[in-house]
Amino acid sequence: TFIPSKVYVTKVDGVDRYVMSEVRHTYGPLTFTLRMSPRDAIVVADSACKVYDGTALSCDGYSVYGLVPGDSIGTVTVTGSQTSAGYSANTAVVTGPNPNYNVTCYKGTLLVIGTSQASVALITSADEAELTGSDPISVEYSDGSVTVTQGTFVKTISGNRVELSIYCDMEITASGAPALSIGSGCIVTLAVHGVCTFIGGAGYDGIAVATSASLTVTGTGSLTVKGNGGAEATGAGSGIGLVSGTPGPISIVGMKSLSAYGYGELAYGIGGAGSTVTIEESTIALARGGFAGETGVQIGGPAIGGRTVTITDSTVMSALGGAHSAAIGGIYQTAEDASRRTVISIAGSEITATGGFNGAAIGMGGASVYTGQGLCIIEITELSHITVTGGKYAAGIGTGYRHANLTGFIDGTVSVTATPTPREASDIEDGISGHTTAQDLGYGVIDTAAEGSGLTEIYFYSVFTPTPVPVTP
Repeated sequence: TFIPSKVYVTKVDGVDRYVMSEVRHTYGPLTFTLRMSPRDAIVVADSACKVYDGTALSCDGYSVYGLVPGDSIGTVTVTGSQTSAGYSANTAVVTGPNPNYNVTCYKGTLLVIGTSQASVALITSADEAELTGSDPISVEYSDGSVTVTQGTFVKTISGNRVELSIYCDMEITASGAPALSIGSGCIVTLAVHGVCTFIGGAGYDGIAVATSASLTVTGTGSLTVKGNGGAEATGAGSGIGLVSGTPGPISIVGMKSLSAYGYGELAYGIGGAGSTVTIEESTIALARGGFAGETGVQIGGPAIGGRTVTITDSTVMSALGGAHSAAIGGIYQTAEDASRRTVISIAGSEITATGGFNGAAIGMGGASVYTGQGLCIIEITELSHITVTGGKYAAGIGTGYRHANLTGFIDGTVSVTATPTPREASDIEDGISGHTTAQDLGYGVIDTAAEGSGLTEIYFYSVFTPTPVPVTP
């Protein structure tokens, strides 16, 4: 019986070493004990929303995460009802659960919007005769009121808060502007209940969030957002955030399906330099940063990134880091960024991520400065399931090429499958003497003569499956 109860990763004299402590061995001529632990699975009740019409709102849909293909979780019953304006829980219960799984159920939300709510600007299927469906939307704050404009649709609301609820299918392909721009001072909730696509014009973000604004995206529909005309052409644009400057806080809460594409230099899928990104009880179908998959000198951006990234009870089906950037976390670091701290917290989530060229899947991008680098803090907890592939010369979870300031932990409820990335020779940069190999969990390629003196031990208490297995006995 081989039972590692604690695994930590450290470098000794520039050599990768994985040490497993508190290991117990039992020997017997014929008797063996095999223990199969239940797999963790998550059931999430669907959310729904409508404008008040006097009838009850209910929704019996749900999603299951973590099942082995072909397995059934048991009988799932979803109950909930909301008639008056307001919201209540939509609750999933599993009866006769499969004994091979530890099942955790998460509630959905039933939201009924009152028809007289002054804080709601509705764009419904009934408005289609008035709306072109392709004009950009702007939200601006001035003289104590917010004004929402799309083509000839104009609504002014007292105060600086607005919920923009879209109930129709809508495609906006902007020219010379973002598809949705949120001006300074605005606090906006975007509730998407149809199938919507927002594409910012060349050189613009898909949804631009001003520095002193904030955006929350929610809804029972599907939203796809693309910057820079949806292509790696001249110019740049983030999916949601700001390609130039620091966007205000961005929250994705209770969103059924969101895809966000950044294109061009320094473009984020979701976020921006110095931003705060929060994702709760949502599904990110795909997020990608600028120049994802490319290996040139251009610097892209993270799929999901900023100064603080928090992902809770969510699924990220695919995050693709832009060139020299992490998929989830930090962008390429220069001397001007040396004091910047990046904090990544993941709890109760299922994530698949691939780092950009020289960037970790979860953690930091590459670095051009070898001293005084900004600290990266990574915390992964609460039954998260993580599958990561690092970019060239970068860790799976940890730092990018030549970035060496890292701390954090992964708790014992988390399962991780980590790969640095398939690459030539022995994973050492062009075979240069003094450069280390990239770790599955920990550091990317490090020049021990330059930044290696600052390396510290990184502790991971986790169910860890490295691919391939770079273990030194």
